[in-house]
Amino acid sequence: MDTCGFSCEKMKISGCRYWKKHYTPLLEIIDTANFNVMSEEEALDVSKRLDKAVRSEWGVCADVFFRLPSVIGFAIDVGNNFGGNDKILENVIAILHFAARRSSETKMSIMYEFMFNHKEHKHKRIRRLIANTIPFFSEFDDYNEKWEYIMEIPKIAPQRDSINIFRWVLEDKLNQIPSELKPEIITIFDRHIEKFNPHQCTKCKIFSLISDIGDVRENSTCQKGAGCLYKAKAILN
Repeated sequence: MDTCGFSCEKMKISGCRYWKKHYTPLLEIIDTANFNVMSEEEALDVSKRLDKAVRSEWGVCADVFFRLPSVIGFAIDVGNNFGGNDKILENVIAILHFAARRSSETKMSIMYEFMFNHKEHKHKRIRRLIANTIPFFSEFDDYNEKWEYIMEIPKIAPQRDSINIFRWVLEDKLNQIPSELKPEIITIFDRHIEKFNPHQCTKCKIFSLISDIGDVRENSTCQKGAGCLYKAKAILN
């Protein structure tokens, strides 16, 4: 965990010992990168290092680092130059995903554009990461086919994971859900529960969302799991 404190935000980052140890080496690679001579092995290595950094560090230094346009731009350049390698592309998408999760300040239009262009990728893990990222960008609201895209999210394998992404997106856009899609949404959750019998707390969260969406028949109460007691409406039979 980043332990250098808030001083990194206020001082020249080059003076922070933690920064020097963990981020200066990465910046040196980024600043001297030449994609005309960079090998696929080198691209894979640096994408792994950035992916590890963005996943493992959640302190101030990491936030500053992943707000740097040069860092995000470099990651996207790696993806553009070596996107034919699924592992490199997956690393790049993961870097953008976890960087975007940090704060609104780390969400950049170039991140959205890059991920949007790969949203139909054949690699299911890449599609799942993108589905868990682009709907939370403001740019997504201008996408004419956004609801068609959202309704396809539960089909991404494995469905046990994608149904949670589907729920998170719906919770984020609760007031925007078209009325004509509500019965289909409820049916999707109904079939998922019937097929996979998820943990009771997950069911509670689904029932709570359905209750917020409305257009359901009966009341039901979940009584299992600390912190997940919800009065919710039951899903369609």
